[in-house]
Amino acid sequence: MSTVDTSVLDAVTTAALLGEIPAVFGTGVADVLRSALVVAAGRAFTVDGGAGLSDTVKTLAGQHFGPSIGFTYLGRHGVEHGLDAHAVEVVVEVQEGPDGPRLHAFWSWREPALAADVDALAASWFRVLVALAERPWDASPVRPAAAGAPVQVVLELSGQVDPVALCGAADVLVRKHSTLSRSFREVDGATYAVRCPAVAAFRMADSAELATVERAVPFDLARPPLIRFALARSGSARHQLVITAHPALLDGLRLDDLARELLVLAATRPTPRHRDLRGLPLVDLLG
Repeated sequence: MSTVDTSVLDAVTTAALLGEIPAVFGTGVADVLRSALVVAAGRAFTVDGGAGLSDTVKTLAGQHFGPSIGFTYLGRHGVEHGLDAHAVEVVVEVQEGPDGPRLHAFWSWREPALAADVDALAASWFRVLVALAERPWDASPVRPAAAGAPVQVVLELSGQVDPVALCGAADVLVRKHSTLSRSFREVDGATYAVRCPAVAAFRMADSAELATVERAVPFDLARPPLIRFALARSGSARHQLVITAHPALLDGLRLDDLARELLVLAATRPTPRHRDLRGLPLVDLLG
């Protein structure tokens, strides 16, 4: 068995890999590290195991051949490790350093002929990780989002109502106020607010108890948007517009102010983004 010198990642890159990057991708630290290893390995090696993001990356890379790599992430709780059944093994743990936690990678391999390839792979993997950390990810640590009942405002609209314009206005509103496209994700016990590009959750409904129905639908804090818009016809020339949001999302914004802004935006008749309008009832589209 041969062993390459331990690879050690800098503290700044390690900090990003332990927090904001997994938060942005909605996955764990190990999955991010494994995915980057798949990218670095290309088709020269095959990274065994994994699920979620790393499995998707592996499929896109067409990685099915080459010597196998076993990957183990121990986090901050390192244990004794040795060569497994793979041609190459990499075991990763996080150790405290004078400038903060640093990622340490221990490489092992069976065939001496693989030494140069493993050395190149280790360097390439760290370059991928550094490149990930240098991107301007829109994630920041926050206090855990408090649980609470949904916040809701109900508008009774009379006269001609254009559902398509309201839908487009909701999209504009979510893009204009960056907090409205946030989600909240946990990574190793820490909570991160992540801004994710998203169109508004706008739907047509035929429920007579629309506000009650909307309030009963729970929000998943990890899946934006955390604000919903629903419109239902309540009479021959009347509609009810219900706006429901998770209280953690608003961050100083008032839902009634957002509702008024929505109606002003709808008057400009904006076009909804990336949405198939065929799901809206034809009778409502026609007013």
